Amino acid sequence: MYKLPIGGYIIDTPGIKEFGLADMEKTEVAERFPEMRKFQHNCKFNNCTHTNEPGCAIKKAVEEGLIPEERYNNYLSIISDEYFYDSNYD
Repeated sequence: MYKLPIGGYIIDTPGIKEFGLADMEKTEVAERFPEMRKFQHNCKFNNCTHTNEPGCAIKKAVEEGLIPEERYNNYLSIISDEYFYDSNYD
């Protein structure tokens, strides 16, 4: 593990080729983003994926600069992962 001078770490994991989220529903991913957690329960729909639903409090917070766009894009990247769509993945 290498500490970066700008913050964070780089970890070399020989033999591991993928990183994934186990046992997590697509609608649960926003809970893992602290800056999104405080807005997600204000969405119009309780099963909001924060992508294109009307009345999404997270999208509004991104537009208002309350959630960094880079973090929102990271969220979108995670939920668009193919494993969330493949029910046969183990």
